[in-house]
Amino acid sequence: MHQHLKKVVWGVIAPLLLTQAYASEPTPMQQHCQEKAAAVYHLKPETIHTAVPRLLYGRYSVYGKSPKNREEALFFVCHYDKHGEFMTMNVETDKRPQTQRQTEAMQQLVERTVKQYSHDMNDTAIRLLVKKNGHTYKAAAGLADREHNRSVKVDDLFEIGSATKVFTGIAIFQLIESGKLSLETKLSTFYPKGEITQLANYKGKNYWNEVTVGMLLRHTSGFIDYLNVYNDDAKALKILGGKEKHFTFDALIRQAVTFGDANFKPGTTFKYCNTGYIILGEIISKVSGMDWRDYIQKHIFKRAGMEHTYFGSRIPQSLREQMPKGYMHFKEVFMAPSLAGSAGEIISTLDDLAALMHAWGSGRLYDDPHTLAFQLEKGFQLQAPDQISNLYYGYAIMKLEGFYGHGGQTFGFQSYMATRPQTGETYIVSTNDSTISSMNLFMGMAGIDLKRIPPKKP
Repeated sequence: MHQHLKKVVWGVIAPLLLTQAYASEPTPMQQHCQEKAAAVYHLKPETIHTAVPRLLYGRYSVYGKSPKNREEALFFVCHYDKHGEFMTMNVETDKRPQTQRQTEAMQQLVERTVKQYSHDMNDTAIRLLVKKNGHTYKAAAGLADREHNRSVKVDDLFEIGSATKVFTGIAIFQLIESGKLSLETKLSTFYPKGEITQLANYKGKNYWNEVTVGMLLRHTSGFIDYLNVYNDDAKALKILGGKEKHFTFDALIRQAVTFGDANFKPGTTFKYCNTGYIILGEIISKVSGMDWRDYIQKHIFKRAGMEHTYFGSRIPQSLREQMPKGYMHFKEVFMAPSLAGSAGEIISTLDDLAALMHAWGSGRLYDDPHTLAFQLEKGFQLQAPDQISNLYYGYAIMKLEGFYGHGGQTFGFQSYMATRPQTGETYIVSTNDSTISSMNLFMGMAGIDLKRIPPKKP
């Protein structure tokens, strides 16, 4: 490649090399390259499909039927000068089996996307797993440790944050299956009195006796969120961050109660709340007769085949030291596991979270198939009804355009895991900076968007 060639657009013409899930509008230069290729090979417009993974920043592919040989892939590269003027187009023929081309092209796509996203995010450690059509693709790029310039590895552990809530929810549904509680079980059954009951104070009345397990799972309790009372991540980090910190359940409840009445009457609307999920963890302990961590270890980790998943409060120090560092705005930070608890303290890997999504989506974590069906179909409500029209939250699970899963964030990490149970298509993403979105990378790879609602006119 000549050094003076500033802009390069590459592509491939092949029959259905990738799916339309990655479709997006090409730039004018990409469109020009596509038209050049179509003209040279006499391809009809209806046989050409453009796929522009939006995180590839200028790269794209064109797919169509080769007029001579359907199994033949034609790769082309368009060269433009620094002014954007077309110079040349090179073409190569690839006669590898179509299936081999598909899998290799997908792996290359995953690697390029991760590398580019990391580069654009100041070398943040990015990890991505894509499972599609029976194949699994993984890639990692960026710095696990900025101070020592250590690169991230694809199998490194990471904090999954609120994706922990999926585990907590599964545990609750398992206990419901065993007849030990129900979605309508009142919190007063477990906590008939005490400071915790003040969480349900609202406009001069206490609604504690009306709050149910189901409300906690769906974030409709109205409770103050102990972790987001400051509405400022930097302030929360300053007050709550640090390796020396340790938080008890009672201290976290007191933190929420101290900040006043509930946001609304329990059961009337949605507001994301970590407080409800640390209570659910304690309920698991009370109902199962074992610490909630032991219960999840036995009934979810082992059942799903998760051999490299830990609780932040229990992970061996040797493994903790090998983990990527966590950052906020590229500055190293630490979040005490006890601050997150059953709302967000789990540490895992790409493969283990993919195993969880498969086990959950196939129903293997429940004894009754109706349990999974219920969780897939019932209880969903818009998370931001005035802003986004296609992002829903149900019973411990998020839903977006047919994908079910959950996002997560600690002070130093972000994560996102999602699956389509009908097909097994799965995405797992991790970043080691709490300000770098994992959800955006998932959506970019899956070819979906948040549908934003225009603001109402005054």
